[in-house]
Amino acid sequence: MPNLYFIILEAKKAIYKEGEVVKVHYRVGARGTPGTVSGFIDAYDIDTGERVVRYETPSIPLGQAYDVDGATVGRMPNRDWRLRFEAIP
Repeated sequence: MPNLYFIILEAKKAIYKEGEVVKVHYRVGARGTPGTVSGFIDAYDIDTGERVVRYETPSIPLGQAYDVDGATVGRMPNRDWRLRFEAIP
């Protein structure tokens, strides 16, 4: 089974105000051994450890990728929001 990879292409904005919806543009794909892979992309708040959102990926064949433009992460809290993303096959 291939490995699932994830790349943040850009945040939709550099600075968000409290309460604004935070969006990201990302790419997810498959590389490694032949086959297909599907899984999840999780976003975590680094400071609290809380998972703030989970995206389910479609089945992706080896060597293929797709871009997701404007995926909603959540609403900006009243503090700096440091996020960590993880691809889980």
